[in-house]
Amino acid sequence: HTAWYGTPALRAAGASAIENRRILATKIFWGGTMPVAIITGGAAGIGRHLCAGFAREGYVVAALDIQPMSSTHPDIHCFPCDLRDEADITSVFHTIAQTLGTPRVLINNGAVSRFRKPFPLLEAREFDDVLGTNLRGAFLCCREFVRLCRGTGYGRIINIASTRYQQNECGWEAYGASKGGLVSLTASLCVSLHGTGITVNAVSPGWIQVDDYDSLSPCDHSQHPSGRAGKPEDVCNACLFLAGEENGFVNGVNLPVDGGILWCVTELVSKAQLDKAVSIVKEVLSK
Repeated sequence: HTAWYGTPALRAAGASAIENRRILATKIFWGGTMPVAIITGGAAGIGRHLCAGFAREGYVVAALDIQPMSSTHPDIHCFPCDLRDEADITSVFHTIAQTLGTPRVLINNGAVSRFRKPFPLLEAREFDDVLGTNLRGAFLCCREFVRLCRGTGYGRIINIASTRYQQNECGWEAYGASKGGLVSLTASLCVSLHGTGITVNAVSPGWIQVDDYDSLSPCDHSQHPSGRAGKPEDVCNACLFLAGEENGFVNGVNLPVDGGILWCVTELVSKAQLDKAVSIVKEVLSK
């Protein structure tokens, strides 16, 4: 043990050996081939960490995103895809099946959240764009995944929802509605895919700090019963659990990954924030 922790080089070598054993075990389970995982929204944020985490665990990853992306990892393959475009999704999924093999895991992580504004100012096209990407896009990906997995007796669908669907803030109507719909879709699909071997679960991240984690204040961390804000690895670990073959009895659940903050009685929205939001709405309605 002294040698193992002695130097950074030895630690790196040990970590590499562990990774190789994990990949070998995964290959053995799948008959010598590496299982394929499709992850949408893989260019940045949580999605980028999901791609890296699943590749590290022995998956061949098909990363989808509308944004340009690339990866130096030999088992991460990038595919441009617009989640609002049904034909684009169908084409990409068939390309993945033909080039990488039948997918075993689908993680619907791709989403947009840029339209955060006072409700009276939210335009219908903006609302449609969020639901078209976050909810309709996930539905289309689920449908194509199920079609490709038909007859295989196996599949894992993991929908990345959000605690925003239940514990929301002012101005998040479109995003919150899309994530609430995704949780409902998860429950419905679980029942509809009864007997197929395909499980459907959701993961609802809370405060996940992708960048500049060290910049968070003690107050930021102390809001969480777990004593800290979340990291992308927390979401990845939950997804790896749900993707595991041995966890097929876990089905139809929505798993919050939020450090327990969902159940806090602490008021997370300050009175100043609430007063400002109310004043904006009143001003708009008075015109």
